[in-house]
Amino acid sequence: MTYFGASSGVGLTLHERGPLRIGIVGLGIGTLAAYGREGDYPRCYEVNPLATRMAQTEFTYLED
Repeated sequence: MTYFGASSGVGLTLHERGPLRIGIVGLGIGTLAAYGREGDYPRCYEVNPLATRMAQTEFTYLED
């Protein structure tokens, strides 16, 4: 959360523009997906199937 916090470069970028159509890859997907607002279209890519399974069963970022 610190690396992708609201005052970080990516945090500022995602809050300054919109609606966004972006791709999110690898680490930080859950945190960055949580920045989504109505009208945004985030596409999340994960290279490790175990991470995808854990994200869907242990966390709510992607669903939320």
